[in-house]
Amino acid sequence: EGKTLTIPADATLTNSGAIYVDGTLTGQVTDTDTGAVYYPLTLNYCTTNEENTSVVGTTTYGKAGSTIALTPVAPAPGLELKSWVVSPNTVSVENNSFVMPSEALVVTAQYGYAEVATEQELRAAINSGATYIKLMADFKIATNNVITVRDTEITLDLNGHVLSASDGHYYHGIITLYDGSSDASTSLTLIDSNPDQPNTVGGKQYKGGVIYGGITVTTSGTGRNDCRLYANGGTVAGTVGLSSMSSSIYCTSDTPTAFYEDVSQYGSIYGGMFYGNKNLDRIKGNIVTFKYNNNLYAREVVESGKTAVAPIPPQEPGADGYHIRWYLEGAEFPYDFSTTVNKDITLTARWENTYILAYDTGCDTEIQTTMPAYRDEITLPEAPVKTGYTFGGWYDGTATYQAGETYTMPAKDVTLTAQWTINQYTITFDTDGGSRIAPITQDYGTAVTAPANPTKTGHTFVGWDKEIPATIPAEDVTIKALWTPNVYTVTLNTNRGII
Repeated sequence: EGKTLTIPADATLTNSGAIYVDGTLTGQVTDTDTGAVYYPLTLNYCTTNEENTSVVGTTTYGKAGSTIALTPVAPAPGLELKSWVVSPNTVSVENNSFVMPSEALVVTAQYGYAEVATEQELRAAINSGATYIKLMADFKIATNNVITVRDTEITLDLNGHVLSASDGHYYHGIITLYDGSSDASTSLTLIDSNPDQPNTVGGKQYKGGVIYGGITVTTSGTGRNDCRLYANGGTVAGTVGLSSMSSSIYCTSDTPTAFYEDVSQYGSIYGGMFYGNKNLDRIKGNIVTFKYNNNLYAREVVESGKTAVAPIPPQEPGADGYHIRWYLEGAEFPYDFSTTVNKDITLTARWENTYILAYDTGCDTEIQTTMPAYRDEITLPEAPVKTGYTFGGWYDGTATYQAGETYTMPAKDVTLTAQWTINQYTITFDTDGGSRIAPITQDYGTAVTAPANPTKTGHTFVGWDKEIPATIPAEDVTIKALWTPNVYTVTLNTNRGII
């Protein structure tokens, strides 16, 4: 606006309502000509992944009542800007802009996504407010220098990598979840987007990402939020301490985290897969116990109304189709893991080469499920009956087989699905000498549009001998017109003659 402000350092007045100043800013600045008041405005954002320099602050002056446009600075590699956090929380940022209040303001960039490959990058991502962090390499955490997740909610994608303590001991803590505020919640959600990646850590083999070190879940005292570890994937091959009553473990996925060491102390366990005869204190969910060779193999904690999942098989599939199956006591068929769990159950492993062969008929006909052995030859059942359709064979996901053919059982469960082709049927109209009505030929079950009534000389149409169906029936139908002869009067004029 071409006006000059007297302030403690050089400044440039811009039309965006902000003054950019060198030096430390304190207090407000008033334009004595217009009465406009400017307040300190600090912008924090992340431009580097170097530890302790992740947040860069720049301070400006913002004119009260003006709209301040935020131009996102290019963040550090691997970070994506998610939102802006304002302190004090007196204004909201919408579409990267806000109205400057009549007070000093700090605006901090929050980053939703980060890719990290070192301890320093992981710390920087957490410090910068990243809420989704993906490991891009195996790396170690310095001994006695734990990663702290405090008063924030973060998803950590192990991505098939190993996060471990630098001294190689599984019992040394490397992550602490700490809820120190009654306002903010603290949670760490473990997931693994590369669960088949083989890893060898501490002389043991694992599949997928591994945290080879201890995790502590705690709060600063009473009145705090529940501090949660969401066990939604990957492996924790270290001890877990739930060191406060408000700390807990949940699972909200069908890929529960595998825990291989003790989970104990004061918190609560609502979900997760726990291998071996380890100490599990304060379980709150239902326990699904898995036994192998009459010994405890694993326990899964499942909240009521949710489903369990099969644990990692205690041995890999063998020759001739042999593999592990889990059975309830006395059950003829393996346990159906789509069944909701509402009480403690025990499942026992069987080493067998049989597989489930089920039939999806797509109609009211039911065909019994069987369990043939690998490579057994099965004569496929006769065609089921479905009104209005023609059976086209049994489909196993790869090929279609006809009824009566021989099917060789593969080394997997199979559902044979009936293939159906819809039939067409014709409604023919017999007008009995009246005007012609074209027949209707359509797919079974489709809606029928009734034709206009026919006409016939000397007759009145009174209807059809049967009702026209609303939809095409499962058969050809002929419908005949009904007529009433018309009555006419003939008057003879004899012109005074005699008849």
